[in-house]
Amino acid sequence: KRFNDYTIVSQINGIVNKPYKLDTLLVVSDTTEFVVLIPVLWEERENLSINQAIQIDVPMHGKIDDVAIAEIDNAVHLINNGQVFIITAKIPHGYAGLLPGLIVESKIKCRPLSPLDYLKRILKSFFS
Repeated sequence: KRFNDYTIVSQINGIVNKPYKLDTLLVVSDTTEFVVLIPVLWEERENLSINQAIQIDVPMHGKIDDVAIAEIDNAVHLINNGQVFIITAKIPHGYAGLLPGLIVESKIKCRPLSPLDYLKRILKSFFS
């Protein structure tokens, strides 16, 4: 009975993370679904849409191809003195190697550009 009095039972399945805060004993992370937050340059906003395909590369575990944009944020953030917005993608089920807080490489699959569109995009970036 005494052992059970000191046992904490989580209501969700997941992994236990030890926080680096003095006021928190432990954190249980639900790993049945992961969310990926991707900063994108503000100038690229018009090239993105909901359900657009994304490829995630998990270090030492390979690529995940069945990911899509779930949400496009409307707020502007500053990263390295550049204006970005955040897109959110959900990875529908568990994959080996994914952990909460892991930084992964991502590639957003966009429509192909004609040489003229590519030139326009480059010129626009120089004169903006």
